Amino acid sequence: MDNEKGSAYLVDEYSVEPYTIQIFGLDSKNLMEKLYFPSIIKNWNQLIVMMDKIKKETIKHVKTLFKAPRIMNLKEISSDLDIIITKIMEKSKSSPDPYLVRVIRYQILGFSKLLPFLLDNYIEEIYIDNLRTPIYVDHANWGRCRTKVYLSNDDIQHLITRARIEGNAPLNRANPSLKTDLVSQDFIARVSIDISPLAIDGIHIDIRKLSKQPRSMQYLVSNHTLPLLAASYLIFLLTNRCNMAIIGEPGSGKTTLMNALDLQTPRHWRKISIEDVIESVDQTDFGFHQVRFKVDPLEKERKTSTKSLEIVKLLHRSPDWVYFGEIQTEEQTNALYHALTTGLRGFFSYHATTPEHLIIRSIAHNKIPPISLQTLDIIIQLKKTWNNNKLQRRIYRISEIGNTATNSDLYNSPINIEDTFRYQPKTSQLELVADLYRTPTLERIKEEIFIEESTFYEKLQQISYNLSTSYLSDLELRMES
Repeated sequence: MDNEKGSAYLVDEYSVEPYTIQIFGLDSKNLMEKLYFPSIIKNWNQLIVMMDKIKKETIKHVKTLFKAPRIMNLKEISSDLDIIITKIMEKSKSSPDPYLVRVIRYQILGFSKLLPFLLDNYIEEIYIDNLRTPIYVDHANWGRCRTKVYLSNDDIQHLITRARIEGNAPLNRANPSLKTDLVSQDFIARVSIDISPLAIDGIHIDIRKLSKQPRSMQYLVSNHTLPLLAASYLIFLLTNRCNMAIIGEPGSGKTTLMNALDLQTPRHWRKISIEDVIESVDQTDFGFHQVRFKVDPLEKERKTSTKSLEIVKLLHRSPDWVYFGEIQTEEQTNALYHALTTGLRGFFSYHATTPEHLIIRSIAHNKIPPISLQTLDIIIQLKKTWNNNKLQRRIYRISEIGNTATNSDLYNSPINIEDTFRYQPKTSQLELVADLYRTPTLERIKEEIFIEESTFYEKLQQISYNLSTSYLSDLELRMES
């Protein structure tokens, strides 16, 4: 294969039915990115004519779906389309190949060009800067990759229409941004769309893929995201209902860690989540007590429900643990700390590059009294770095809020941040830098429930044993079966 920037050579090839995915390196000193090239599997060529015929026949029947008493979401309309397509294939004496059904379904929905990217589990994020430039992606193994796939105006309109339906929100000049989630049988994705006049070049689209199967703490330990001791310590604090702030830049893995920790909560806890885009894991079918609320996103102009309002209403819903989702605004931050200071326990994600920046943003920008920050307990900092064009995510620091306030100066006492674990560049490891039995958070736990030092370390060893002897969590095992 030749490329305008030089010749290309194959570095990887794999199947994402019904596509073959090829990754090419490019001979260019000025371009580190690889080329991501999806193509239909060769033995499908003879099915193209039949596929077009079935598609046309399906479209004749599909009008009934749009006359339904209510507008269906992506998962519902996909399911109904599958039934129609399968019946037509059976009538034409064609074998209802599930991959062929899937391709026809997404062609009708207008997602055919995006389909290989949405189906490929190695694709983490999909970017469209504007209509004049091709799609580019973040690949789990090969980093940022270019493609030769361009979306047409029709492709964009199909995506916008579906996003407006799923998000139940407008996208127009008065409201030029929309964020929602797309959930189907085949993928889960968070879609952000910006149009003119905000997007100067017409349109901008960011599609972040979300894992259909959540990552467990066992998985995060096995892939060296965090060491076994750090994971065990976090689980110990979690089961003692310590508040946790999970911070980092966008795409650093905050949601993945939150969900992994959330799966470690005791099943008898009553858990409530409040999110504008659903990223928590539905656990009700697996024995957990869980209620999930979806509020209007920040981008929606006229909101009927807000995160800050629902946080305040939590006081009357008696949760044992709260999944606060991403805290974005001053209003949401004030509502969060109001909830924490009234005794609610939980965790949340927050855009801050360091624990110190979290403190600065909370006090200086969101006007939170320093004394309120002592409700945080734990701050977990994640960081993403690029190494040879490959994105790496790691836990960089696990820090705790020290007990520095005094009765004589509750509002002006400095916030003392003490690291428990810290990433060491020399060893490329997250290493213990404190005495775990004497950390600020454990001292607060011991004020309520005394625990002998030997008993504490025995509990950590038991948690470590449970993590190291089971690669998959119980929930993952159930999902696989």
